[in-house]
Amino acid sequence: MKQFYLKKIFIFSLLTSLFVSFSFLVLAQDMNELLKKKISERNVSSSNVRSFQKNDIDRIDPLPVSPLPTPIPGGADNAYYNVHVLGQVKRPGVYKVFPSDRVTDAVKYAGEILFNGSETKIELKRNNSTQIVNLFSYKYQGSLKNNPYLIENDVVFVPLKKGEIEIEGPVARPGFYEIDNEVGVSEAIKMAGGFTVGHAEAEPIRVIRYSQSGEKRIIEIKEGDNNLKNFKLQKGDVLVAPHILLTKNKFDYNMKRIPGDNIFYPTTNESVYVIGAVAMPGPFDFQPGAEIQTYVSQAGATHQASLNNLQIINHEGKRFKPKKHAQINPGDTIIVPDKAITFTKAITLFNSLTSSAITTFFFYDRFN
Repeated sequence: MKQFYLKKIFIFSLLTSLFVSFSFLVLAQDMNELLKKKISERNVSSSNVRSFQKNDIDRIDPLPVSPLPTPIPGGADNAYYNVHVLGQVKRPGVYKVFPSDRVTDAVKYAGEILFNGSETKIELKRNNSTQIVNLFSYKYQGSLKNNPYLIENDVVFVPLKKGEIEIEGPVARPGFYEIDNEVGVSEAIKMAGGFTVGHAEAEPIRVIRYSQSGEKRIIEIKEGDNNLKNFKLQKGDVLVAPHILLTKNKFDYNMKRIPGDNIFYPTTNESVYVIGAVAMPGPFDFQPGAEIQTYVSQAGATHQASLNNLQIINHEGKRFKPKKHAQINPGDTIIVPDKAITFTKAITLFNSLTSSAITTFFFYDRFN
């Protein structure tokens, strides 16, 4: 009778262990599916934000340096003109140019215009007169008078820009554009080559403007000739034209730099580190305004990642749990911990309990 009850107790314990293990397995699967969905949503959100944050440094670096003109075999020194190229160029100095060379050639020999140099207000000083040369008009409008020939002892002076705006979205030439004074939206769009086929006419154009106190304003301008003509863009504005494929998306319009401005990060480490349950642990470039989810998305959170328990170690070595939309600083380290219960751990627990139950049954049946 006693053995009968012991067997019933044993069978009950075995079934209980199997039930608990199965419950853990189902729970782990449900948690994994939920985590996949959250990670997918986070990735979409992060990619939308980063789509506006393009690498503007590529646009403003000097173009590849062109070689100086090579001597003509048997040619004399008087076959060249000596021209001074000064100001905001990579290699200011005196250059020998061919009689057929123009201002663009002289600028090319000097290593092209620096990112802070003016392309529309270049001064060509000849004898006692000064001519203003607009290379933007020459490049994009074909105006030859804005790219004159050079003669002996000419001075090509590239001054600093007086102002700059940025134009992004479905336009022919997105990027940075130099302005002297306020300019209408319609004129700015014309500078960028006009709208492309992806322009959403039913959506408003947005202008991002920062005040002196650092407050960011997003101004919406409805389509219409008068609206686009009358609204004036100021120095430092960013104009974003709407795209038909992004009308349902919302963006925060964070920027790496304000047009016409230089930003300096007072730190020796401009990277953000992500370690733990991620596919690609390591350093990532610091992005001004980016939240913690952006860096975790770049590192690729694994299925075992516990995204609700992220931790940060700052440059001072202090460890803390960040808030939901915490801003990250250069030099910070983001720790992505593992989940307490994962699919792998549930399988291991199930195998351990099953093995223990079978072993117990074997010894009970063998020695009782």
